[in-house]
Amino acid sequence: QPALLSTQEPYAGYLWSNTSQESTISVGVGQWFVVVTDANGCNGTSDPYTVTSAPNPIAGFSFDPIPPVPVETTVQFTDASTVTGDVITEWEWDFGTPVGSSNEQFPSFTYLGPGEFVVTLVVTTSQGCTDTISTIYTVFPPEILIPNVFTPNGDRLNDTFSIENLRFYGHELKIYSRWGTLVHESSDAAREWKASEQPDGTYYYVLTLQDGRELAGHITVLR
Repeated sequence: QPALLSTQEPYAGYLWSNTSQESTISVGVGQWFVVVTDANGCNGTSDPYTVTSAPNPIAGFSFDPIPPVPVETTVQFTDASTVTGDVITEWEWDFGTPVGSSNEQFPSFTYLGPGEFVVTLVVTTSQGCTDTISTIYTVFPPEILIPNVFTPNGDRLNDTFSIENLRFYGHELKIYSRWGTLVHESSDAAREWKASEQPDGTYYYVLTLQDGRELAGHITVLR
């Protein structure tokens, strides 16, 4: 890869050792110098500058387990980068989340939410050469589990209508009495229905998910 050479200050004239008269030159491996001329016609010669060639690394990595995986899975990432004639000294991982990064060679990361995450590894050699590789790691939300009975009797066991894993889905939940009266409505999974002011009996729910699915069924309140 060519190197760009230039002076720290501007001058009226330039004469590089490759006969170029430009202010900035592109050169390969070798030793280079420049003779500069200022506005008064005075000349000065730079010290030689040596351009060397350094091997480029090839970034690579593997992961376990293989995606797709459910949320709350801890993934082990293994560096598989290589370089000939040098050593890799730095690893910069980005796991595709605002808080997901690491400088370890063999890091692990736990995905707490679903999505398609772009995992990127940048490796740097001792001579400053870099390479980058990215791939998508898919994490899916777990299955929604809806109970058909709950017992709001205050014993702290099954006291609310709690839909397991609902917090991973955008949704709207509506619950109706047997006469079609809306008795509960929520889009917050933490707002579990307690049937505080409703009698025992059968109720009906309609759960509309953000992905377009609609789930419906019945619930028995039994104290």
